[in-house]
Amino acid sequence: MKLQWNQIDWKKAEEQVNRIQIRIVKATLEQKWRLVKRLQYLITNSFYAKVLAVRRVVTNKGKNTPGIDGVLWKTDRDKIHAVQNHWNFRKFKGKLIIQPSRKSLSKITAKVSELIKNSRTSKQDILILKLNEITRGWANYHHSACAKRAFSTIDHRIWEMLWKWAKRRHPNKSKHWIVDRYWKTHKGRKWSFMTDKQILFLLMDMPIVRKGQMALNKNPFLDREYFENRAKKHRLNRKKAICSNRAAQIGYYAL
Repeated sequence: MKLQWNQIDWKKAEEQVNRIQIRIVKATLEQKWRLVKRLQYLITNSFYAKVLAVRRVVTNKGKNTPGIDGVLWKTDRDKIHAVQNHWNFRKFKGKLIIQPSRKSLSKITAKVSELIKNSRTSKQDILILKLNEITRGWANYHHSACAKRAFSTIDHRIWEMLWKWAKRRHPNKSKHWIVDRYWKTHKGRKWSFMTDKQILFLLMDMPIVRKGQMALNKNPFLDREYFENRAKKHRLNRKKAICSNRAAQIGYYAL
């Protein structure tokens, strides 16, 4: 029998995750590095750690905004599926690296592809608006992960899909005519898919803002003030990064 979302014992989940976190802190302070590695592996593969992460996503202020692959985790089935498919943990030179999973990349690609195929007769304005809803949400979700390569990959895939979309709409027109019709040079950037009202969001313009190194003697269930201040600092750093990146400096998205 499969576990249902409403059957999860949240008190037990928090207690188990908290217990592992305390053990990691204790092992780190005692410099028991092999034990630390085993415990890190245990928590990154913990079902309870994942369900708590999903619960945090579906209960925050942006819970009704499409973002992860353009999908809202509303039903219990969606939430359990997210636990099983939206995390990809790797290690590089002893450091934990979190990247968008291959399944997540495949799903957003399929979502964008379906939208573009179903928009053969849609106005460019409408298509851009719908694409931006998907890509902005996905980029926001992965903004603190090692996602630059993934962002570049999705941007390239979308460009190829839009080129095919434009060619199908005008099979008898030349390539130069199609380029002039749908892509412009805007604020010094070439190949901007845009109209007078809308401009396509590029995932490469989402700044990656890593969260600062966490104090090893802190626990999220025991030191809430520390983690609240840490989250506040991250939000401030992200706001600064968004305002200071190249796209913001040249006013790329201001039409």
